[in-house]
Amino acid sequence: MTSQKSQRAQLRVRVAYFYRRLRREVLNHLRQQSILRWRWLAALVKLISIRDPVQRFARMANICNAFESSRLITMCLRKHVLAYGDRADIYPEKHAVIRLRFSVIVKPYVSEHEKGILLVLFQAELEKLLNRKVLATLEQRYHIIFCQAYTGFLSMALVALAARTSSRFYVMPVHTHEQTLCRHLGSCCRMLPFSAASWVREGELVGYKGRRDIDCLMVANFANYKRHWLLFKVLRKLPPEVTAVCVGVPLKGRTAATVREEAREYGVSDRVTIVERAKDNELRELFQRAKVFCAFSDKEGSFVAVAESLLAGTPVVMFKNAIIGTKDAIDQSNGALVSSATQARSAVLHFLNGANHAEIRANAKGIFSSTVSCAKLNELLKDDALRSGGKWSEDVEPFYLQHLYWYYHSQDGYSRTQKDYSWLKSVGIEIELATTTE
Repeated sequence: MTSQKSQRAQLRVRVAYFYRRLRREVLNHLRQQSILRWRWLAALVKLISIRDPVQRFARMANICNAFESSRLITMCLRKHVLAYGDRADIYPEKHAVIRLRFSVIVKPYVSEHEKGILLVLFQAELEKLLNRKVLATLEQRYHIIFCQAYTGFLSMALVALAARTSSRFYVMPVHTHEQTLCRHLGSCCRMLPFSAASWVREGELVGYKGRRDIDCLMVANFANYKRHWLLFKVLRKLPPEVTAVCVGVPLKGRTAATVREEAREYGVSDRVTIVERAKDNELRELFQRAKVFCAFSDKEGSFVAVAESLLAGTPVVMFKNAIIGTKDAIDQSNGALVSSATQARSAVLHFLNGANHAEIRANAKGIFSSTVSCAKLNELLKDDALRSGGKWSEDVEPFYLQHLYWYYHSQDGYSRTQKDYSWLKSVGIEIELATTTE
């Protein structure tokens, strides 16, 4: 009897194992054929039964954001940007103090003719500022830059800002193809050709003198959408001496143990090293030790780790139909865009034999370096201010992004903007500043 129970338990384990493998393979095949995203069209039927305009917009936004289609988003913006964004009950007045964690003053306030600049990351962060009274108070002294962190141009917060603001504001879209969409947000909106990946402190990613001894590197949280299993599938048919390092943190119920189990299912657990919660200095060294970076997500935002990899001179392999903000930066000189696990295998093998790391790093600096981007941003904001009849006597305070928090390059940046944070606090807006990355 005990033997029969043991056999049944083993059978259940094997069935569950094959079911997980089959489900992954089927879903991945549909993704690679760009079929899976069309499931969103079925959601159009449900629009008929949705009466509330805000909920209708949210449903339409999900459909539009599932495709790399500017036409769909343009149609939605033209119809809804004022009608839904101007709804007074979306962001009612709140009496509690507004606390921001992912925002930073990038230019101090000088006068009514030379306003400061407040940079805001994440839709939820922007939503805190969209009550009419709060927004009107803020606009007395600051223009807003909204840096979109997640994929998908459409969001109620952005639409509401466009409908309610009386001052010019700026948007940093995630994807290059979304940059032309900013004109549909009204005459106050200005597009900035940056993303969350544009603000990497590149100086931290050079200087390693050792050899590149990590074959495949993946830096990603352990959530399912990062598709660690696809790396293991690629690794399984590579030569047995090829190994991988996966760096990440637990998320959405998935832990390092979950990732190890997936590696075991593909028979490569002995070739995979998992590093959990790596320190900043360790992570920077890993980027520089890697021969190739595997970015196998199907859909996400800017994917800042891709920018960090390129700034470390490490080539990137990514899937061609992935919706990822940094995908446009990948070409034959610094990586490969592939359509299948077989192509990914070939690309990995190619880069294991070497790459022009210095050239990759030099080219990436012009796109992702925070120092370079801050200089470009300063010129764009200065030109726009002068064209709008304003003044410009104070430049942008150089800053960078790390772990989704903003930092100033210099400690002087904190002292030069102290008055701005004090004023914001006096009107009920407190910004939690990050002062060190270590």
